Amino acid sequence: MIISGDAKLVASAFVKARGAMSATVSKDAKGNYGKYATLAAIVEATASAFGQHGLAIIQEASIDEGGVT
Repeated sequence: MIISGDAKLVASAFVKARGAMSATVSKDAKGNYGKYATLAAIVEATASAFGQHGLAIIQEASIDEGGVT
């Protein structure tokens, strides 16, 4: 996890954002035979609350001997 800025402010914003989210994310039959929520469902369920509290989630790619990970 990479935290940019004051870690206490980020943690406080995360707690507030988490409080604004519903308790569950619907499983999506499109992925993993309906056993798990897809990444798209998780992003959809969290993006609004994170945005309202100045947070964002990013995924960085890296390159190693196996390729892009």
